[in-house]
Amino acid sequence: MPLDYYPSRMMDSRELEWLFVSAFAANMNVLRIWGGGMYMTDEFYEMADQTGMMIWHDMMFSGKFYPFE
Repeated sequence: MPLDYYPSRMMDSRELEWLFVSAFAANMNVLRIWGGGMYMTDEFYEMADQTGMMIWHDMMFSGKFYPFE
């Protein structure tokens, strides 16, 4: 699920740093990104790389039917 209801707050550098520091402190090594939401910024993936966090990113809209026309 998204980190925050408002995407602008979710992409804030301080929020992202808090996420990765907290996940690292909790001995987590994988974060899952929900596929029905949105794509994360490059900064998100850079922070994941810096902390050694693996990212499991679901395929976007993987649980929905695509329109065919």
